[in-house]
Amino acid sequence: SCLKFLKLKIHQVRVALDKATTKRKRDEKLEKMSEEDKANLRANQKKKRAEKKGETNRKQNESRAEIRAEMTEEDKAKNSVEAKKKRDEKKEKMTEEDKATEREKNK
Repeated sequence: SCLKFLKLKIHQVRVALDKATTKRKRDEKLEKMSEEDKANLRANQKKKRAEKKGETNRKQNESRAEIRAEMTEEDKAKNSVEAKKKRDEKKEKMTEEDKATEREKNK
């Protein structure tokens, strides 16, 4: 038990050290870069994140579509009733201020 605990701690320290080393190297690399290169790097990272997010959203949409395709009409009806109940409950809980904000947002 004590040995497992120590192994875990050693692993955690190694991981933390690796992270710190990686961060330091990245920071040093960024310091040497010109502003233009930094801007390009940020743009590329932003583009990659957007692509990854798009990929994730596409996968989620596909899995939802598969689930919907497997649903019976009865299940679909039950889900829509439950969704309507949730929306109604949310509207009841909303204050007038929240409702005004919601109306502005939907314009």
